[in-house]
Amino acid sequence: MSAPGTEVWGYSQERETEGWSGECATREEAIAEGRAEYDGDVFYVIRGTRPKASRFLPAFLCEDIAERMGEAAGEEVGDIVDDWPCTTKEADAALVRLLAAWADEHIPVPFWVADGTPELVPAEPEQQEPELAAAEGGAS
Repeated sequence: MSAPGTEVWGYSQERETEGWSGECATREEAIAEGRAEYDGDVFYVIRGTRPKASRFLPAFLCEDIAERMGEAAGEEVGDIVDDWPCTTKEADAALVRLLAAWADEHIPVPFWVADGTPELVPAEPEQQEPELAAAEGGAS
């Protein structure tokens, strides 16, 4: 598995897909694997990146944690904790940094995210219909 931030390449017969196949180091490797997989037919390749786990931390993480802390405290001591805890933006940012570092260190990401533009890879000439190959200049 490649490291977070590493560029990877994949392939698919569909231009718009959530499931790109392969995890190739180069575009050329993705083309070679795609040609083998699809018997020389038309397919697409795309560039992607293996993300860090912290990319998927919830947006309302600090609010959720504070709310759960308040609920737990309320169960023990009652309504006296209605407005507790109150955090600052700085405290929230520190918590996000802490959890992001923890996630990136301890949660491997077993997938990659396509973030390029799909590129059409034409069929190999021997896989094309004879009339199409001739129209493209293959025969006279």
